[in-house]
Amino acid sequence: FVVQATAIQQSYLPTLRNADGFQQHQLLEYLAFGLYFGVIVVMALYNLILFFVVRDRTYLWYVGSITFFHGFCFVGLLGATNHFFWSESPLWAQRQLSASAPLGLFFTILFADSFLKISDQSVPFARAMKILLAMVLLQFFISAAWFDVSVVKVGFVVQVGALFLVLSAALPNAIKGSRSAQLFLLAWACLIAGGLAFSFAQFGFYPHSFLTQNGILFGSAAEVVLLSFALGDKINAMRDEKELAQQKAIESANQRAMIESELLAANAVQETLLPPRDMSPGVDIATYYMVAERVGGDWYWHTHDVKNKVFYFYIGDVTGHGVPSALLTGVICGAVASMETEYAASDISVDPSARLLHTAEVINDVVRKTGARSDRWVSMCLIALDEKTGKLTTVNAGHPFPMIWRSGKGLLESLVSSGPLMGKSGASFTFKEDFLESGDFVMVYTDGYNEARERLKPAEHSSRRRELIGLFKKSGSPEQFVETVRSELNSLTVDGNTLTDDITIVLFRWRQTEELQGLLPEGGAA
Repeated sequence: FVVQATAIQQSYLPTLRNADGFQQHQLLEYLAFGLYFGVIVVMALYNLILFFVVRDRTYLWYVGSITFFHGFCFVGLLGATNHFFWSESPLWAQRQLSASAPLGLFFTILFADSFLKISDQSVPFARAMKILLAMVLLQFFISAAWFDVSVVKVGFVVQVGALFLVLSAALPNAIKGSRSAQLFLLAWACLIAGGLAFSFAQFGFYPHSFLTQNGILFGSAAEVVLLSFALGDKINAMRDEKELAQQKAIESANQRAMIESELLAANAVQETLLPPRDMSPGVDIATYYMVAERVGGDWYWHTHDVKNKVFYFYIGDVTGHGVPSALLTGVICGAVASMETEYAASDISVDPSARLLHTAEVINDVVRKTGARSDRWVSMCLIALDEKTGKLTTVNAGHPFPMIWRSGKGLLESLVSSGPLMGKSGASFTFKEDFLESGDFVMVYTDGYNEARERLKPAEHSSRRRELIGLFKKSGSPEQFVETVRSELNSLTVDGNTLTDDITIVLFRWRQTEELQGLLPEGGAA
């Protein structure tokens, strides 16, 4: 027998059955509960195993959602948890449903946020998610400790708001073609459809049946299975992303290896641009050369005009550093080498000052036609040392002033001379002359040396000069001076530190030898 009351009188329509009908109905309900519990347990274990395999918290949040939201909450709506789990605890049976719903929703929100990256979509979404998580967690603690209808009503509004936010965040992504968002919405559509079927039957819109009575279970089971498939599909996506990342890493490694090989070749080529060590009984030479990158924009050269007993020194600093600057040093080196070949083949004796001025004009023209087009300029210092007399001739093109250490007097002097940077159109250069005494040092360097010294020990200019004087006093030769500087500056490149600029030092000492004493003109520097 079926007795129906109007929806106005009752919100729930009771059904009366005879003994056989009731037994058959109970068997069907137990079958539905058994199938549902089987799906819930299997899917929870499946996702828990995936969590331990891939170590992604998304799977852990979903296990919590399955256990509390789909398990205790939905089964509790049908009275199954009270019947099977805590039939002897009526107080907890009363609180269990109101407590499991917010706890399940808490894990559901965490899962949706991790699965759909909701917080990454916008700052307001991220803030709203945090607020909702705090509210549902607070509702859980209140409901677990105290059952009240008003708390349940407020919690229901919060839960509906949270679900609306989650679904509204998934909808734009689903429209854009996100497979994860589409499966997420489809799963929730199944759950909502099952819930509506159950609710409409309860309010008398149509007669009760096995399907409508267990609509929540069917919808919930469908959602759990679909989202589990979606998470399984995520593993395939992660695998594809990993394979793509590995492929890109291999390509990147190959490119890095090719670039590294090219830089090694460039470094080897640049090493050939530096001079071999010229030997002379009257001049001791030591050099220090360190690039900030694999190749640098500093360059130096020295050559010995044996016929005229003159040493020539060139040092340059291209603006910037790295490959573009290194290429320009190759151009400059080629121009200098070409001129030296011409001078060596010529029988005409050229005054050192005239040779330096001519060399400066040629280099300036080369830089103007090449480097200046890419905003690369060059500071240079060109020096000629007459072995016979100690006469020092200097042409400076925007370079730091050379330093002269008068070893006999214990004085450090700056050889002040100036001129425009190489690469300027219509640039005009001048020379300056000075005389060395036997044992005097000349130090010419690039500005990277000053920057490196400042990093090692910030100091005022006067303190820096005193420090340099002390270093000269302790150095018995250019080699000893350079080795001391090398040990200090090498500390800048340890523990992953890098130089900020290339560093080059050319240091030479003139010594009047017995071989050259007879070549001195009357009234010479000696």
